[in-house]
Amino acid sequence: MCIDFSSHSEYRRIHGVNMGPLCLNGIVDLSEYHRRAAFPTVRLHDCTFYYADAVDVPCIFPLFHLSLDDPRNYRFARTDAYLKSIVDCGARIVYRLGIAIQCHPVYRFDTDPPADYDRWADICIRIIRHYNEGWANGFRYGIRYWEIWNEPEIGPGMWNASYDEYFRFYIRVAKRIKVACPDIMIGGPAFNGSFLTNWDKMHAFLPAIRKEGAPLDFCSWHAYPERPGQLPVAAANVRRLLDEYGYERTESHLNEWNLAPYRGLWSRELALSHPHTTEYVARKKGVEGGAMAAACLIALQDAPVDMANFYDAANGPWGMFDQSGLPAKPYYAFLAFREMLERTPCRCRVEGSDPDEGLALLAGRSADGATLQIMACNFQSPQMTYAVECLGLPEGTSYRVSHRRMDVHTNLDYVGESSFTAGSESLRLAAPPHSVHLLTLRRIYGR
Repeated sequence: MCIDFSSHSEYRRIHGVNMGPLCLNGIVDLSEYHRRAAFPTVRLHDCTFYYADAVDVPCIFPLFHLSLDDPRNYRFARTDAYLKSIVDCGARIVYRLGIAIQCHPVYRFDTDPPADYDRWADICIRIIRHYNEGWANGFRYGIRYWEIWNEPEIGPGMWNASYDEYFRFYIRVAKRIKVACPDIMIGGPAFNGSFLTNWDKMHAFLPAIRKEGAPLDFCSWHAYPERPGQLPVAAANVRRLLDEYGYERTESHLNEWNLAPYRGLWSRELALSHPHTTEYVARKKGVEGGAMAAACLIALQDAPVDMANFYDAANGPWGMFDQSGLPAKPYYAFLAFREMLERTPCRCRVEGSDPDEGLALLAGRSADGATLQIMACNFQSPQMTYAVECLGLPEGTSYRVSHRRMDVHTNLDYVGESSFTAGSESLRLAAPPHSVHLLTLRRIYGR
């Protein structure tokens, strides 16, 4: 494998997340960590799991029959605080209009379709105007992306009606909102994580809304892969189908992704008493999840996606923080990626990167070429040592190499220093399975 440091392109800023920094009603505040990672976007979904009565439409407008034009009928305060915490960390918001997932087999709330689609849309229009136009003592956040519902095809836990009925709902609501708020981006439907192998739902949704002329400014979808390389393949399939149905200008948003459950035990994983859940949570928050996150961030750099959002950046069982609010291993993958963007913003061409079976590589340099960085990840390969050929550097130039690592013992900690001379040797890296590395090369002397 090799890196051409003479090449110059841009990174894809696809390190967005789900959920803001306020957790457990503010008992845990992750704002400092969020600022440090500089997540570009935060999607608002399942926020009521972590900050009571926020974001969801029924939380903001609980009594559906009341007057829509009276600000006193809206409960904005908690959502105001939640969104402010995100904006204060420098992230842009993707607002999911709808409800959080309801996982209990009996106790489900608000998953029935709204009784009146036009009225529901009008409530959403006022929510949009509250956050973008200052309505009801609101804000001017300029939130661009507004998503209609989440995973309607998974059944009663999200949408307690037929999938076809969701089409009618989306068409009616999207048209009405777009007329009232033409400058925002409307999208959905946040296809669920089985999207890696099941494309029938997309084949049904796209022609149905196209026939009725409903707007689809972005198409959102989810994927929970077993291997990082599955994400760019899925992204290519999504882009192909969008183009095939005439949505060439529609953006593709992978707005939920994370490590898949072991052996696909989705239904059983959702029962928190099941023993596999403890193992799964440990895998997601441990070195396997950290390596998966790093390898996916690298793999998505060349995938046809316009936005991606990890699920999630809170402290629940799926989050990149533990219950007390300390970073788990996936956070350090995002931190390494952010440092690449900040310190060496000129992305360099890599050949031979293998996120699934070898070493995943991302490389960059500073504008003056004095500093080079390499983000490397071995997700699961048994190979331990790799040689990386470094091209495009002045021959004979020497560099001091600082090595930071994330593994079972370290959290992107400094682990050593070495030297490297361009043109006379390959850069060697010891990278055991489930490890992430950030190498910083600083020029010492030479031409």
